[in-house]
Amino acid sequence: MPPDPNAALLSSWELSLHAKSPGTRKLYLRTANWFIDWLKANARPAGGVGDLLEVTRQDAEAWFGAMREAGRAPTTIRSRWIALRNLFAWLTDEEEVESNPLSKVKVAKPNPDPIRVLSDDDLRALLKACEGRDFLDRLTDRCCSARRRPTTWRVGSPLLRSGTAASAQPHRQR
Repeated sequence: MPPDPNAALLSSWELSLHAKSPGTRKLYLRTANWFIDWLKANARPAGGVGDLLEVTRQDAEAWFGAMREAGRAPTTIRSRWIALRNLFAWLTDEEEVESNPLSKVKVAKPNPDPIRVLSDDDLRALLKACEGRDFLDRLTDRCCSARRRPTTWRVGSPLLRSGTAASAQPHRQR
């Protein structure tokens, strides 16, 4: 079996990623290997199957299209595009390729998922959980359990005078 033409490139590229977090480096390398595997499975590019130095814009666009058809999430597609964009920008800077095949490939920025609104049943359950003793007792209990220390409220605290929790000042017993 002939040596992998991409091994030395990926090894060198990995060294250039030193400023990235370990998780980012791992993701970028996995993405490059997934792309290479896809190229080989689809007999691409025409200039040399699986060879990163022969990749064209059409090869990259076909991979992103295949991911969309496979139902990959837009955020997944975008993260893989970012990784490949970094790889091919590096290959261009290192003069391994004449032009960056991903320079004109665009992947839409995914819209964030809408914020989940509580259903009527969820809201009822939340309000039911707050039933029972008065507000000051529940607030004091929460402070004690959160800090795991006994807490009392100062007699002259604004909460006891005005009834507002925003200006309450807990006093920890020592």
